[in-house]
Amino acid sequence: MLLLIDAGNSFLKWNFASAADKQLVATTQSTNWESTHLVNATLKQWQDRGDISRVIMSSVVSEDRNNIIFQWVKSHGPLELELVKSQRTALGVTNAYENPAHLGVDRWIALIACSDLFPKENCIVVDCGTAVTLDTLLANGTHKGGVIFPGLQLMKNSLLGNTDIASSLVKNGFEQNKEIEIFNHTTASAIQNGVLNAVVAGITSSVSEIANKCNERVRTVITGGAAPYVLPHLSIQYHHEPDLIMKGLLAMAVNSR
Repeated sequence: MLLLIDAGNSFLKWNFASAADKQLVATTQSTNWESTHLVNATLKQWQDRGDISRVIMSSVVSEDRNNIIFQWVKSHGPLELELVKSQRTALGVTNAYENPAHLGVDRWIALIACSDLFPKENCIVVDCGTAVTLDTLLANGTHKGGVIFPGLQLMKNSLLGNTDIASSLVKNGFEQNKEIEIFNHTTASAIQNGVLNAVVAGITSSVSEIANKCNERVRTVITGGAAPYVLPHLSIQYHHEPDLIMKGLLAMAVNSR
């Protein structure tokens, strides 16, 4: 059994997969890094699995957080950690960055996943996480590059950290709004709806511009933990793939041996 790990900025996410069947065998789970108790419970859950043969991981977190995973793997006998890094080329995908290592590994793996899931299709990969990233992948495997802008919580935190708005007036987290309200009567709702509007507009305008520049049919693939808040408000056609990173890790794992 494969243990697939995505160590993101805000959450530690993982899933299990069968190398023989090339399929995920569980629902992707996540743990907030800020909770030591939950992180320890996650490690215990991995240990209880008992049949893990390989660990494949992508990470954009600090050395301290990486070491939590490294030490767990080290304590489990013959297991080795296969740490995925961004490359110039892999599985038919070519990285557009001047320095391939500077492309976030989560973005790289998402490109690999789209190439595997939608071969010979032009794709726009949208990841709604701590930051929102959009990357364009042509049908021939050429990565054209992308854009990055702050995600929902990051925008909200920036407002609270750089203005005189009292944090006590604003709720933690986000709600799944049925519509984006422009006429808000509280600071909390004004921020929530304003930030949501900014992210939705950023995605919509970027996808439209990319499609125009490509001048061909383009599939928009959306993933990321904040996607459920954004998707109801998008006017564009899209394919929601919540397990995109896991499927990219799986594709790399089964094709690397």
